[in-house]
Amino acid sequence: MKDKKRILIVDDHPVFRAGVKTILGRNAAFAVVGEAGGTREALRMAIELKPDIILLDISLPDGDGTDLIGEIRTVLPQFLFLMITVHRDTSHIAQSFNAGATGYFVKGSTPETLLEALEVVSQGGYFFEGVMSTEAVERMKNLAEKGSKDARSQYAALTKRQQDVLHLLVQGLPYKDIAERLGISETTVSNHRAQIMGKLGIKNRAELIRLVTECTLADTGR
Repeated sequence: MKDKKRILIVDDHPVFRAGVKTILGRNAAFAVVGEAGGTREALRMAIELKPDIILLDISLPDGDGTDLIGEIRTVLPQFLFLMITVHRDTSHIAQSFNAGATGYFVKGSTPETLLEALEVVSQGGYFFEGVMSTEAVERMKNLAEKGSKDARSQYAALTKRQQDVLHLLVQGLPYKDIAERLGISETTVSNHRAQIMGKLGIKNRAELIRLVTECTLADTGR
């Protein structure tokens, strides 16, 4: 296990933990040193095992994974956290990075994406569906203080339908699924996206996420 990054998996689903262990067991860079199904067990094992990275679910039976980050870091501040979750909404993404996570992995992504995320996090980088710059994450973490007024103004300039489309685009849904949810055609979805991008002066999905995150944080007062 020498030179391998030590991983603690915190998730309440044994089958998911077993799958992650299998994936990491085939990779020479990582080694799973423990598993926990809840926050209390995870805190105890983190202190006892001192892993390099904690794979941490947000929704746990006895608490919130993002709250656990703060508890662990009061004892052992050097730990790295990669969130593993089903949540795709911007409020959970922003909450996780604000709490101190350096990676965000959505369940259902490929094993290769999980390994990439762990590699990025282990090297001190930020990960969310690809490598994020430190500057981008810092902006996200400080949006409650900077730029939120402008973001709300931009967001308010959209029609209600455009706002609905925007939220679904940020979640990564394909045009077909968005069309089905909203009862419109895929062509209409595409047209709304073009109008949103043009109206906001936005060029890619990362900027869409930033805008919605700013509005979310401003609304929650984070």
